Amino acid sequence: LVVELTKRLLKAGISPNDIGIITPFRAQLKLLQLLVLKLSSSPKVEVDTVDRFQGRDKEVIIISFVRSNGGKSVGALLQQKTRLNVAFTRAKSKLILIGSKETLQQSTFLSSALDFFSLKSWETNISAEAQTELTQIALFTPSTQPTTTT
Repeated sequence: LVVELTKRLLKAGISPNDIGIITPFRAQLKLLQLLVLKLSSSPKVEVDTVDRFQGRDKEVIIISFVRSNGGKSVGALLQQKTRLNVAFTRAKSKLILIGSKETLQQSTFLSSALDFFSLKSWETNISAEAQTELTQIALFTPSTQPTTTT
């Protein structure tokens, strides 16, 4: 989703310099950096952790909260209000959050933010059909080509 949204923003004319992607998880950071680099020959779309974005803003920020598990645990990183506040305040014009709403609501800060976004009708849920389609797409590592599973 992050890469597809980035592609569409670039296609819509948003400068790569104006797009930032934030993830709190290092393993996801490396994968996203590689995938975003493949979108353009120049690595101008910045992909980094919350801490490294501190003090810098972008027109568009995509925050990827890829934390979904059976126990719906957000983990320690997503409980840190100051880090989340930094991530949320990097966007000048558009902030896009991607994650499991059920899981993210386990964080007091994120739950409040998600309630506010819902109240303002600023959220979009992925349909059951789209979720099924997404689960059929296998993630790939840098050494492999994208594949689909059946």
